[in-house]
Amino acid sequence: YYNMMCEQKQNDVHVLNSFGCYLAMKEKYENAEKILSKAVALDREYAESWYNLGYVLYKMDRFSESVRCFTESLTRNPNIEKAHFYKGKALFMLGRIEEAISSFEKGIKIMPTAEGYIEIGIAYMKLGKNAESLQYFDKAIELSPDCEEAWYNKGAAYGNLGKNAEAIACYRRFFQCKGR
Repeated sequence: YYNMMCEQKQNDVHVLNSFGCYLAMKEKYENAEKILSKAVALDREYAESWYNLGYVLYKMDRFSESVRCFTESLTRNPNIEKAHFYKGKALFMLGRIEEAISSFEKGIKIMPTAEGYIEIGIAYMKLGKNAESLQYFDKAIELSPDCEEAWYNKGAAYGNLGKNAEAIACYRRFFQCKGR
């Protein structure tokens, strides 16, 4: 169906964008990159195509290129929470931790998610700021009390701080959540 649509509407940015998303969902990233690059070339102002191309490049471990695409997407529409989130993840992978935190924070201002708070907490841990990371894991737990990743990372932060009793309590909670 998508192949037929693309042949008939090869100059329709929305069709190309949808097909690129479909290919990405099927983990056919190289094909998705080609289609989404064509969509971006057809309409450089369509923020979703820039985001989707950035996502595909991120999945292909091409982090610098993905950051550029997410930036292009956000220039056109600064309210795409997922673009802030994945830009932060790509920046983190590039070792640009402070910039990653800033990007994650912009994303959670638009849509607070447990995953966003966890990413900020992990970034603070990477900077050696374990005490600061705890508040973000707590916010993630507020949003999703059974979030395994939040409990695990909170335990790791406490462990790094030498607070073993607190770390053990968090790990117990992690295993309780994991057992559900």
